[in-house]
Order: sequence, then structure tokens, then C-alpha cells
Amino acid sequence: KEIVRRMNSSATSLKSQIVQLLLVFSIFGIIIWLLSLIIAFFMYGRIEFLKSPNIGLYILNSFVMTITALPIAYFIGMIVKKTEMINLIVTPVSLGISFISGVFVELSVLGDTVKKIGRFLPVYWYEDLNDMLSTYSELSKSQLNKVYTNLLLQLLFAVAFIGGALVVTKYRREEK
Repeated sequence: KEIVRRMNSSATSLKSQIVQLLLVFSIFGIIIWLLSLIIAFFMYGRIEFLKSPNIGLYILNSFVMTITALPIAYFIGMIVKKTEMINLIVTPVSLGISFISGVFVELSVLGDTVKKIGRFLPVYWYEDLNDMLSTYSELSKSQLNKVYTNLLLQLLFAVAFIGGALVVTKYRREEK
């Protein structure tokens, strides 16, 4: 509470504080993303990893998903008032999103209703694109359009969660 009070009384505007927090989240997320790429590089072997068809699109898709996951994490952090409650909320939310979006079970196995629900989540579009990239070694023009559509949808989710986090932050500040 004391840190929040000091930040509220400082000369730094709320907008600047939020931008700084988002930048810190972004830097941390990009570092984790790079580490995961390095680990995959060593786990699967340099030759096999780099010779995979569509490797550039796989990497781009994982980067966009990272950029999308960061605002979701920030949003949940803004909603939850007690730090101890974050794990209690994040674990079932992330597992639920993963089940509905095809992370644990392939999208082809999921029922139509589950897929319709999953389309409202960014992870669905990430998994949908991964499935397509694993199926085709060369992509047609229409498939490339689908690639860009899926990437754009993930980024739109990121923008929506940033907007939601800004609203929650402003509401909380006015509340106090």
C-alpha cells in the first residue's frame, strides 16, 4: 500500500507508470521467449531445428503469442488485489484456456462447441496456426493469408487486454 501511495503522489503520471510497467513486462517476456528458443535449439539439435519447414513462421507465431500473453498476465495482476491469490487464479485460468484451445488435446479431436468457445481465446489461434504449419511444408497464398489473420487476431487480443488493464488501473486509482 505504501508503494502505491508514493507512486500516486509522485510527479510521474499514471500513463507513464503504466507504460513503464508494460515495458518491464515486455522486456522480461522477450528474455523468456529468447531463452525458450535457445533451449529448443539445443533440445532438438541445431540442424533439425533450423531445417524445419516454416521455422520462421513458427518463431514468429511463438513471439506473437508471447506478446499476447504479457498483457493477459498484466491484466490478471491488475484485477487480483492480493498477491497470494494470483497463483490460485492463474493456474486454473491457464489450464482451462489450454484445454479449450487445443494445447493438451489436438484441435481435430475437440468438439465443435469447444472449438467455438476456443475461438474467443488467443491460444486457439496460436494452436490453429501451429497445426497448419505442421501440416504443410510450403504454403499457398490463401494459407499465408490465414497465417497473417491468426497472427493479427492474437495481436488484437493483446490490444484488448492492454485496454482492459488500463481501465482497471484507472478505476482502481480513482477508487482510492
